[in-house]
Amino acid sequence: MQDWCVLASPWASNPTQSKDLLVGGRPLLLVDSAVGKVLAPDLNLSLPQLGTRLIGSKLWRVFDMLAPGRQAGSAEELVLQIGHDRQRFSLYGGASYPLYGEKELDEAALGSRVKTFLGSHVDLVYSPVEKQKRLVDGCASIDLREFLSDWTEREYDGEAHLALIVKIAQAVGRVTKDIGDNPRRVLRRERKMERVGAVRQIDPAGLRWLVRQQGNTLAERAGPRQRILAVTREQSFDTLENRVMRDFLSRTKTEGRSWLRDQISPCLLKSSRYMDVQRFASLVSRLGHDSPIAGLRRSSNTTAPNYVLQHDERYSRIWPWYVKLRRKQQEEDRMWRWSHRTFSEAIHLAFSNALDLLEPTNLPPGVGFKRTLLVREEQSYGQFVDSRSEFFGWLYGGDHELFTVSLLSGDQILDFERNRGGVSRFSDLVPDSLMAAHDPFSLQPAGRVLLVWTRMHMGGGDDVATRVEELAESVAQVSGETTAHVLLVEPCPFGEDARIVEDVLVRTTVGKAIRVWILQTPFHVTRGQKEFRSVVEQALLGGGRN
Repeated sequence: MQDWCVLASPWASNPTQSKDLLVGGRPLLLVDSAVGKVLAPDLNLSLPQLGTRLIGSKLWRVFDMLAPGRQAGSAEELVLQIGHDRQRFSLYGGASYPLYGEKELDEAALGSRVKTFLGSHVDLVYSPVEKQKRLVDGCASIDLREFLSDWTEREYDGEAHLALIVKIAQAVGRVTKDIGDNPRRVLRRERKMERVGAVRQIDPAGLRWLVRQQGNTLAERAGPRQRILAVTREQSFDTLENRVMRDFLSRTKTEGRSWLRDQISPCLLKSSRYMDVQRFASLVSRLGHDSPIAGLRRSSNTTAPNYVLQHDERYSRIWPWYVKLRRKQQEEDRMWRWSHRTFSEAIHLAFSNALDLLEPTNLPPGVGFKRTLLVREEQSYGQFVDSRSEFFGWLYGGDHELFTVSLLSGDQILDFERNRGGVSRFSDLVPDSLMAAHDPFSLQPAGRVLLVWTRMHMGGGDDVATRVEELAESVAQVSGETTAHVLLVEPCPFGEDARIVEDVLVRTTVGKAIRVWILQTPFHVTRGQKEFRSVVEQALLGGGRN
C-alpha cells in the first residue's frame, strides 16, 4: 500500500507514513494519481481534494486528511476509488494529532477546549446567517468589515456574545422550570398482582388467570397472599414529550457550561446575558437530578414531534429551540474530525481583521474596496466561509507609491500564481493561507508573500524547530523571484496568552533567506489581535513595497 498512498506534512519532500511528518502542520494524504476519490465510508463522505504534486518522478494526488476520532493511534478505514474499482485499506499512524499532540496534557481538558472552540465558531457564523432574510445559493452575503467588527467587539462591549444558549435561556427559562417541576403525566393501564380488597377492575386476561387457579371461592383462588391478577391505573411520566424534555435538559446543561466557561473577560461576568445563562444552567442542572423526568431515557435524534410537542401550550415552546440546539450540536460533532480546518478558517479571519485594522484610514474618497463575505448555511468539511468570499484589495502606501494585499486560500492560490505568470509554485505546498503584497497596476509577481500553516498541535516548540529548516528549504525551492516568509500558527498551551514564540531566519542551500515565525494564539483568535498585526507588519507590510 506504500506505493499507493502515504501520509505527509504539507512541505514533505520525501513522504512516508510517519508520525514525525505530521508535526509541522496538518496531515495530507498523498495517493497515486490514478486514484480519483478517497472515501471515508463511516462518515459517508469523500475527502476534499487539494490538487496534484510532483515529488521526484512520481505524481501524487493530494487530499486533506481527517482526524480519525478521539482515540490516539486508531486506524482510519478509507476506500481508494480507481476508475470503477474500489480498494479498501486501514491507515494507521499519528493522524490523531489534533487532540493528542502532547502526552503530558490533560486529554479530557484539551478535548473540552476544542469542543468549546467549535461551538463558539458555529455561534459566530450562525448569527449573521440567521439575520439574513434571503440566502443566495445557500450563503449569507455580509460586508466583511461589519462581520469582523461584530466578531472582534462582541467580547469588549460589556456584554457577552449572543449565542444560541443565551436565546434559549431568555426565551424558555420559565417554561423549562414549569415543565421540569410539573411534567405532563399519563395514566397507564397495567396488569399486576393486586390485593383482593383493592381490586377496581379485572379484564378477560385476569378472569382467565383466575379460573386456572385452584379453589372454590375467590379467597381460595387468591392464595395465601390474597392477590389476583387485576388491571391497575398508574400515572407515568415516560412519554415522548418528556423524553424530549429530558434530552433538552441534558443538552442545555452541556451547552450552558461550555458557554459560561468561555466567558473569561471579568467585565462579562456581570453582564445580563451571563447572569441569564448562569441561572438557566443552574436550573437545568437541578432539574436533571430532582425532576420527575430525571430518570427517563433520552429521546433519539430521529424523534418526530407528536401532537403534544406541536400544540401543547408549554411543550410547543420548547420544541423549536430543542431542534435548533440539536442541529447546532450535530454540526459540532461533524466538525470534530475537521477541527484543524475550522481552526485554519478562524486564523484566516483573524488575518483579514489584522489587514483591515492596518489599512490607512486617510485614503482618498472612492479609493478602497467593499469586500463581501459569503457564509454557508451549513459547514463543509469543518468550514463555513465560501471560497467566493472577497479577501483582497487592502491598500497601503504613501503619496508616490501604492500596493495592495490579497489574502488567499485553496484554489485561489493556484489561480493567483497562474495570473502572475506561474513563476512561483506555493500551491504545491498546500498552505492554509497566503498573503501577497503587490503592485495593483503591474502583472509582475508579488513583491512579498507570507505563507501560513496552521496546526492543532498543543505544547512546546522543540519538535517544530526540527522542521523549520525543512520548511524553509521547501519554500525556497518554489518561491521563484518572490520574497517569501513563513508563519506556523498553533493553539496556546493551557493558561497562556498569544505570543510569538520563535522568529528564525534560515539561510537555505539555494541561497535564499527565509524567515519563519511561530505564533501561539488562543482558540479565540480575537484575543491575539496584537500578535497577528505584528506578524503582518514585520513579514509583509514592512517590505511589501515594490
